[in-house]
Amino acid sequence: MYATYLYRHSPVWAQELLISGSSIIQKILRESLVFKKMLAETEARQYWSTEQLNQWRDDQLRIILHRAQTVVPYYRQHYGHLSLAHDDPITQLERYSLLHKNHIINAPNAFLATDIHGYRHVSSKTSGTTGTPLTVYKTFNSINRENAFVWRQMHWANFHQGEKMATLFGALVVPEPRHSKSTVFWRMDRAANILFMSSYHLAEQNIPAYLSALRRFDPAIIRAYPSSISYLANWLWHRGQHAQLPSLKSITTSSETLSTLQRERIETTFGVKVFDWYGGSERVAAIGTCEYGHYHVIEDYGYVEFGPRLSNGFCEIIGTGFINHLMPLIRYATGDLVELDNSHEPCTCGRVFRRVKRIMGRLNDVIKTPDGRTIGLIDPIYNGLSEISEAQVVQNTLESIEIRVVTVNQHPLSQDTRTRLISNIRARVGLDMDVHVIEIDNLPRTNNGKIRTIVSNI
Repeated sequence: MYATYLYRHSPVWAQELLISGSSIIQKILRESLVFKKMLAETEARQYWSTEQLNQWRDDQLRIILHRAQTVVPYYRQHYGHLSLAHDDPITQLERYSLLHKNHIINAPNAFLATDIHGYRHVSSKTSGTTGTPLTVYKTFNSINRENAFVWRQMHWANFHQGEKMATLFGALVVPEPRHSKSTVFWRMDRAANILFMSSYHLAEQNIPAYLSALRRFDPAIIRAYPSSISYLANWLWHRGQHAQLPSLKSITTSSETLSTLQRERIETTFGVKVFDWYGGSERVAAIGTCEYGHYHVIEDYGYVEFGPRLSNGFCEIIGTGFINHLMPLIRYATGDLVELDNSHEPCTCGRVFRRVKRIMGRLNDVIKTPDGRTIGLIDPIYNGLSEISEAQVVQNTLESIEIRVVTVNQHPLSQDTRTRLISNIRARVGLDMDVHVIEIDNLPRTNNGKIRTIVSNI
């Protein structure tokens, strides 16, 4: 919606009406009686015993494996000959090779179940930690099931439906040019009681306006990218100030790696706990922070395996999702790493979910603009650009950035894709920066095989 001509060219009051209207429609679609039943079941499972969870896990794996071998072309071709009758599902699963992103990119339709019609498909895009764009298809049922897990996590953070929420994510809620003198860097969704704040206007001179808006609104929870909320936290920290939000109960972060320093600064300046969430558009694995600050593998979301321990002590997350029956991904290697918690001590929260110590997902710098803003997550600039296989933004000067792209099969980038890519990035960094698109054969990777999607050399 935010990219539409109508929204971009409407006055603020009309934009807020559009946001509220969209919110009402989403609530109808996502929070029906079916969703409420899903949420109640999801809430109940968190305190199941290990035996109950293992039985439920096995039942879900049987469903996914049966669907895969009967109605999903890729799996039917490669694993259709395997018997599903006798072995336990874990043994069956071990017969599947690891699935990597390039398998899906090379033949995306082969992963779509043939018994769900196209009009029921919804797509989402991700580049994740590998820098390679990927489109994942799901149904409204899958979205509702995902939403149930999100709400359970927010309940862990002591937030409940109807309370005030502020967000600092990547939506272009404030579309006016970056050189605009406007100091309104947010839009209000009155239907859902949410204050949507822009992550693209975070600059030293703008932080007082952000904090004033937050104090007037006084939310019960803030949901944000770690880089965005830590920008506010660092501003407060260096001035010896605090956020002063009396109703704030918690802050939830997602989509980027949350560092120990970021967590400490945020919790000190905002005076509440940070609940971090790891997930992904692939819908294969989830990890969340409980009330006692421990990372738990969300065992009823998907079956999570951990790869061999690397030299740095971390292991790769390998997931088989339970919630997306349209595009089931089995033994999907995420490219994300965790440090395992081998203490085996029960958590004070009472859940028997496995624990991990740390998550290593995205390893990115930020873009700095000439007008002093800092911009982190930029994945949406690649949405719909199917010619791009991998990409990385490199900043060598304050006035310019390079977008380095590896194209599919190394075919030359079309002028239309090049123009759209430049337009997408300028919608976020503004018109004052030079943007250069450079085609290369491959992108450098870190020792862990990841691509830094933003590299700053300034």
